[in-house]
Amino acid sequence: TDISRELDLSFLPSGTYDITLFQDGLNADKVATDYRVTHQRISVSPSQAPTPLQIRMTSGGGFAMKLMKSK
Repeated sequence: TDISRELDLSFLPSGTYDITLFQDGLNADKVATDYRVTHQRISVSPSQAPTPLQIRMTSGGGFAMKLMKSK
């Protein structure tokens, strides 16, 4: 069973951020080493909250995220 969650990023101060996201792969429920890595850049401004990140996990799975302010 897949689990989907939204990760609220409204706690971030204004700026541009690079995100590296490690999420369960398509077969992670059967093969624990199945994962995918995605990269994205988001911008946060005081006038508009950032769009929440969509996180998908398999039952018993998880995710990890590296969040860095862009230089």
